[in-house]
Amino acid sequence: MIMKLTFKNVTMVLNLVTPGAKGEAGKDGARGADGTIGADGADGKSTYDIWLAAGNTGTETDFLASITSAYQIWLDTGNIGSREEFLASIKGAKGDTGANGADGAVGPQGLPGEKGDTGAQGIQGEQGLTGPQGFDYH
Repeated sequence: MIMKLTFKNVTMVLNLVTPGAKGEAGKDGARGADGTIGADGADGKSTYDIWLAAGNTGTETDFLASITSAYQIWLDTGNIGSREEFLASIKGAKGDTGANGADGAVGPQGLPGEKGDTGAQGIQGEQGLTGPQGFDYH
């Protein structure tokens, strides 16, 4: 559409275009180069530090003494038995055999082996056909 505007004795002619339908999205660009490796992060807290942060007080020895083993918890819940019996009680049933993996790649040709022993004599073969008559040169 063409529009003509006049303002203070200046006339402008505008060509207004109706926008078309939105086009399809373009293809993704190529992958950019990897960025540089960032600096190492700060070391995390030890379990002792976390224990202290939870409001506990004491030395590392006190902390270690406060830890209850899984075996002791098992005993405290009414179970009776040795550590071996405890470990056997928490072991699950044997699982199903997994599927065979894919064959590996063929390896390189091996070196020649040592010469083997001479084999045993074979059985005698069948009698051959009679050959043609020979000539006497005397």
